[in-house]
This record gives sequence, C-alpha cells and structure tokens, in this order.
Amino acid sequence: MTATVSSRVDDPQSITDLRKYEGTLYAENLTLKRISVNEPDREVSFWMQPKGHEDSIVVLPPRAMEVQGFRRLVLKGRVSVTNDPEMERKIDQLSLDETVVHGQKDAGYVLEENSASRDLVEMKCLISGESVWQKSQDVKDGVPPLSEQYKDLAGEFIPSKTVDDGGAVKFIFTRIQTPKLS
Repeated sequence: MTATVSSRVDDPQSITDLRKYEGTLYAENLTLKRISVNEPDREVSFWMQPKGHEDSIVVLPPRAMEVQGFRRLVLKGRVSVTNDPEMERKIDQLSLDETVVHGQKDAGYVLEENSASRDLVEMKCLISGESVWQKSQDVKDGVPPLSEQYKDLAGEFIPSKTVDDGGAVKFIFTRIQTPKLS
C-alpha cells in the first residue's frame, strides 16, 4: 500500500521510502479533527490542526515516520506526507488566510476574525484601546467592545449601524456621558 504523497518524481512513494527519507518531510492533516502524535521514547511530539487551519500542515520531526499510529493515518489517507517544498507556500497561505483583518478608523477599533472558527473576534476597547475578545454574535449585535474594567460602562455607548463601501455592516459607537449628581 502506498502513502498519500504529491506527484513529484523524487518523492518517496511508500511508507518504507518515507521512513528512510532523510530530507524535510511535510505532513498535511486531511481530516476535520486535530491530530496529536506523542512518542516520548522516540522523541517525537507534534500536533496538526484540522484541515484548513494554519497549523494543519507541519514539518515532520525526523523520527515521525517511526510512529506506528502516525503511519497508519498516512496509509488510511487521513494525513498526506510529501517532500515537496511547495508545501512551504501552502503553509504561508494558510497563515495569511487564518487572520482576516477588517478595520474602521472612525469606530476606533480593529476587528480580527479567525476564518476557520468565527467564535471569538479580537476588538479594541473603546475606552482604553487594549485588545479584548468578544463573541462574534456580540459584535454582530452591536455590543460595545470594552475591557473587563469598563464593562459596567456599556450602557453609555449607543451603537449605530452603518454600511461601508464594500457592503459590510459595521457599528459606530457614540458615548453618552450622564451628568454626575453632587
């Protein structure tokens, strides 16, 4: 049985060839699950994020192909192993795709979204300017991005929905300060 490898002529073609190969090998997780390999006796320890994530392609440690469970994943087609240097470009592209940056200077924040998992987004606190994490649903609902020490001031910010030139919906926050009673 052969391993899943790229079509380069000088690629190793079998598990035996992969085990003997002394150059750089790249492994790509083709599943939607995180893969961890930990063999302390062989000094092999690494992990790969699910397909499409930034760390779904890794440079294999030298003795990784000695780990039986990892070889089994390669044989079953769940992991692709290659010596193709083009994998470096794929790693760089995944890294660029992982973070999509949207900015709006007038709103005073920068929104960063993880393209693979849109659960949390990094925002800038409207008061301190420090980075804070918000649920993407809170961003969509116009919840003001505030650090923990300013969360109690959320009622002082009124969100106004706007649409930028690209058609994306954004919020501009207006702060209303209540007069202090003496």
